[in-house]
Amino acid sequence: MAGQVLIIRPQPDADKLAQQLAHLQISYLVDPVLHIVSQPHLPLAAAPGRAWVVTSAQALRHGHFTAAAKRQPLFVVGDETEAVALEHGFHHVTTGPKDSAALAQTILKAKEAQSELFEHLAYVRGQDCAYDLQAEFQTYNIKVLEYIVYAAMPASQLGNVTQTALRQGRVSLIPFYSARSARVFMQLAAQAGLRECFTSITALSISKNVLDCVQDAGWYKTYTASVPRGAAMRDLIQQIAQKL
Repeated sequence: MAGQVLIIRPQPDADKLAQQLAHLQISYLVDPVLHIVSQPHLPLAAAPGRAWVVTSAQALRHGHFTAAAKRQPLFVVGDETEAVALEHGFHHVTTGPKDSAALAQTILKAKEAQSELFEHLAYVRGQDCAYDLQAEFQTYNIKVLEYIVYAAMPASQLGNVTQTALRQGRVSLIPFYSARSARVFMQLAAQAGLRECFTSITALSISKNVLDCVQDAGWYKTYTASVPRGAAMRDLIQQIAQKL
């Protein structure tokens, strides 16, 4: 691949992806457009009849879960979040098939199969959330408590190195892992007058929802992962990088 992969994911996911690309001998540039900041909160403790819901690995990294809480059921979205949950010592992890809406259906099916599994849900999340889990479960008379443990703060601008690389045509591929980071990147690129650079860049999206945030930007090409999982995105990056 002649150019670089621009990694805009928050840390530590950006450095993890960079290490994977380095192993594949793919050149990269790291410039996260969202910066994760912990929010003060009390320990996340176990309670009778509780199951936990997490849709972002950042919630697991920044949430202060007690040992007893980690022995209660946990529902997550995505293979990367599942891996972080296991690393943090959770004992009973169920992974939803693709996104928050699909996870809600997974939770309901688990409840139908085992009615005593939980009585209420504790949703641990970031300050900004695209999916209203409380409204979803209100329909089924399932109480959802929310705990905000981090905030994803947008960068004020793209880094100087990134702007130069884009202007000089040294970026060939940009993977987008979330709608929020995609929207922030598009805003920062427009702010810097860089959107005309997209004509030589391939955009990769983890899902159709994320693709919708960047679709009409004049990219050289766009691709979407076969399934919205980190492993599928890594495979897609490797596949497309070999063609460029």
